[in-house]
Amino acid sequence: MERQDEPEYNPAELLEYQPGDVVPQSGVYRFVHDPGHAEPEEISAIKGELFPTCRHCGDGRLTLVDNAFNVAGIEQFQSG
Repeated sequence: MERQDEPEYNPAELLEYQPGDVVPQSGVYRFVHDPGHAEPEEISAIKGELFPTCRHCGDGRLTLVDNAFNVAGIEQFQSG
């Protein structure tokens, strides 16, 4: 039997988060609102903080778009 081309997904891309959840890793997330309310948007989120809540509908879901690097250990980003 022939295998059909299956899309390759990163496990993180399959996870959805809700406003108010703790951000699992820093990066850019796609915030999808109620379709009748607003278009999807991309937001930056920092690990350990809470995902924001939409001020208008109070709802939505978020998925990871791109990871962020932890710059704390990179010499160029050290102060002084």
